[in-house]
Amino acid sequence: MDTLELVEEAEMKEIPEDLVTVLEAGNQGIVAVAKSILESADIPCSVNGEALQELSGIALDFSFVQIQVPSKHAKEARKLLEHLHK
Repeated sequence: MDTLELVEEAEMKEIPEDLVTVLEAGNQGIVAVAKSILESADIPCSVNGEALQELSGIALDFSFVQIQVPSKHAKEARKLLEHLHK
C-alpha cells in the first residue's frame, strides 16, 4: 500500500456515511476558505476529489472538488458558504 492509499483509508474511517455536498469548487483558494469557515463553525467537512488536484501538481479550473458535510449540518453549512457561490 502506498502513502496516498494509507491516508485515504485512515480518512475514510473518520468520515460519516451520510455526507451531503454543500459546495463544488475548482479553485484551491475557495476550497481553503470554505474549509476554514466550516471548521470555525465546528462543522466537520470532507473534500472529495482534492487528492486528484494535488496529484496533478496544479489546481485546474475544470477539476472540481466537492465539499461535503454530515447531513445534519448541511443547512447551516450552505448558509455559511452561500457567499462563495458564483
